[in-house]
Amino acid sequence: MWTTPTIQITPSKTASATSTASAAPKTVENGDVISDAAVGMIITAGVGGGFLLLAGQYFIRSRLSDAAGSEVVSVEDEEDNSVLFLTAPLSPEAASELSNEASLESVSKDFILGEMDDLQSEPPFKEDDVAGPSGSPPAILTDPLTVAKQPKKIVRQIGYDGSPREEKPFELSVVSQEPGKRMADFTYDEVAGRGVTVYILGSGMNLQSPDIKQAVGGKEFIYAPGAAETPTDDDPDMGYPDGTCMASKIFGPKYGVAKNANVIMVKLSGQSGMMQAITFTEMLTALAMVKNDVHRRGIKGKAVVSLSYTTPIADKEAIEAYKEILVKMMEDDIVLVAPTGISNNNRGSEANNQYPAAFAKDTALIAVNAVNSKGFRYNWSPGSVEDGVTVAASGIGYCAWRVAEILVGKRREKQEPDRLYYSESVAAATVAGVAATLMAQEEYKAQLQQPGKVASKVKELLQGLAWVRAEGGPPVVWNGVRSMNGVCRRQEGDSCSSAAPTATPTTSEARLRPTTPVSVVPVACDNFNKKKYGYCCPGPGNPCHKGLGVCYVNGEGVSGGSSGVVPNGAQCPPPAGAEY
Repeated sequence: MWTTPTIQITPSKTASATSTASAAPKTVENGDVISDAAVGMIITAGVGGGFLLLAGQYFIRSRLSDAAGSEVVSVEDEEDNSVLFLTAPLSPEAASELSNEASLESVSKDFILGEMDDLQSEPPFKEDDVAGPSGSPPAILTDPLTVAKQPKKIVRQIGYDGSPREEKPFELSVVSQEPGKRMADFTYDEVAGRGVTVYILGSGMNLQSPDIKQAVGGKEFIYAPGAAETPTDDDPDMGYPDGTCMASKIFGPKYGVAKNANVIMVKLSGQSGMMQAITFTEMLTALAMVKNDVHRRGIKGKAVVSLSYTTPIADKEAIEAYKEILVKMMEDDIVLVAPTGISNNNRGSEANNQYPAAFAKDTALIAVNAVNSKGFRYNWSPGSVEDGVTVAASGIGYCAWRVAEILVGKRREKQEPDRLYYSESVAAATVAGVAATLMAQEEYKAQLQQPGKVASKVKELLQGLAWVRAEGGPPVVWNGVRSMNGVCRRQEGDSCSSAAPTATPTTSEARLRPTTPVSVVPVACDNFNKKKYGYCCPGPGNPCHKGLGVCYVNGEGVSGGSSGVVPNGAQCPPPAGAEY
């Protein structure tokens, strides 16, 4: 036997934010004979000692028990009591012997999703990525307005914290940017995903982070095999987008796109090396746990899964096994969203050929790549519409930070509760949140809630609503909300009245519109390229906050300036001769 420890698979275990519930492992004891047991696939756990076995229609489980003893573990579909797959540690000799079984289609080794040598962290940040659109949106070839259905009441978020201020929630504004118009505030359906549950496969969730703690939706955990059963975020300080960041982007009151949705964090172990690397077995087991949890809660048609791990897979049998369980989930009306990955993890390929996103080519899975605030695809975010990508979303913005302190060298430094992200996984989480809002919106109920077709109908709707924000860029997700309806500021709560569409501004809407032009006051900034102190002009797509935005220097009549001090003569828009 190989000495790698066996991963013990348990039935789906859930825990609320304040409690933990677990169940004993289910195993097939040595010598048990269960004949004519339908098995879709058999997977063995343990890197180095694990093997993936795809079975035929029938397989005598005792045959595997002879090779693996009492460490054979069953993962079942609680809906129909069928066996989704089995896991067991095997020696290479035993695996080779089993490969000759007529009832087995193939035998292959278990593996890590993304070997350490290939994994890449988030690409280096570039200030130009958040400079904002340089011109008007391009002409629309297909009209998303014919697809959109206006909700009865919408809410407008003016700043990240819900109060009127210069700082615009630019990556949220992209989500609600009406076709053919410039970005404004973030507007969304008042229902905001209520009643829909979004599962996130990630590192955990910091329940004490303000944007998580103040979220009104449910907050729960499911623990994958080997994961620490604590309601925390255990992401290493390596630069990857943590679970807390993705959760806040989905339902956070400050940074979320579906502010009333529920979130269930499927916490993965990340014990197979650094950077949260997980095994293929762990991924499939986590998916099985989600499938069973959806059945147990009775939320088919009201569940979305954000699949944050996308990597190259070479083994054809493993690809088929992966696809099989995902298709079963989509047939159960579970909506699946996945990023297309990072091209550097796949020898620089810009094709949509990493998994699970590549399954979007011929299934209802939603594949997402990342764009900058101008609407251009990042070259590290692979795929195109022609290559199966469904929509794009902003790959940069703000989200909740998972910890109050991080280790820098040998000392711990306090962090702000928020962080800048630069990630395709958070782009996918954004789309998962938008999917939740559409699924909760009453106007789309008949269109989307068709048993057995929910996943495909949601994908079709997202495709129909998306539109290109920059010439040559991909279609970017839109939540379908037009800012012509009765509007209330988020901080006013749910008491503001609803109004039907009208050409005359409502009282709430008129109050939001300035009656006289508002002068833009420049903000002090540091221009590292020019190595000078400068000034930034706040506005849509140019937040001038936490290092984001265009930092101008020089210009007619401009002089001086220091750290935190705006140069003399600085004005907005910048005067002639200004540089950046």
